Amino acid sequence: MILVPLKSLFVVFSVIFLTVSCRNREPSEAKGVVDLNENLPVSNSISVCWKNLREDQRNCQKDLQEKLVQEFEEKTDLELSFSDSCDGKADIEILYQETKHENSHIESEDRAYSLMEIICGDFSRAEAMEIRSQCRTPAEAEICNVNIGLHEFGHAVGLSHEDLRPESPTSSAVYDDDKLVVLSKFDQTSIMHFGYYKDIVGTKILELTKGDILTINKLYKKDLGIAKKDCVDKYRYDENKKLCFIKPHSGT
Repeated sequence: MILVPLKSLFVVFSVIFLTVSCRNREPSEAKGVVDLNENLPVSNSISVCWKNLREDQRNCQKDLQEKLVQEFEEKTDLELSFSDSCDGKADIEILYQETKHENSHIESEDRAYSLMEIICGDFSRAEAMEIRSQCRTPAEAEICNVNIGLHEFGHAVGLSHEDLRPESPTSSAVYDDDKLVVLSKFDQTSIMHFGYYKDIVGTKILELTKGDILTINKLYKKDLGIAKKDCVDKYRYDENKKLCFIKPHSGT
């Protein structure tokens, strides 16, 4: 996955993804990781456009857009607006491709934005073997369109892979510059786990966890500090910033 920000000061490679009744819970319940290589988001109002959308991709658009509203707008503090075409002003552009799904952090002279490139319908030619094997039938493809779209949108609004944490069973490598900030316990069912389409979580996740939601809300409130007691010994605690960092570790 590649970084994908919103507007000028955006975050795109950071981890994790409540209804109104859950928004006031204690921060220590939050799960997730955010990447301080990027600046924090400046606004919770996010514009989304569909780039070069074809008629045969309308079902993919409809399914994913409905789920994005249900999960990211109705359950978090984010406010989303959508357009059927891109005019160069949207925070996030969504483009359906033939073989790949990824995020790009694109910066120009006047703006920075996220480009989500995802597959619609036929995953048989996907670049990743795991995707091809998990999204074979039309019914599976519908699930994968939404599942992968939610995951990539998580990157676009500032979340990073959950499996970058030392508790993860997937042994993913962490950045050498030690910029990943954690917001409490490891969340194996997070939409941002890199094994979201594998047996690690047991199913294809189609909704944000409570940890995902609380992390998004904390990120947009610029509230990333946690108590030292919640920063376990596998991590590094910064006494001055009150932040808990993932220590760099090697992996495959």
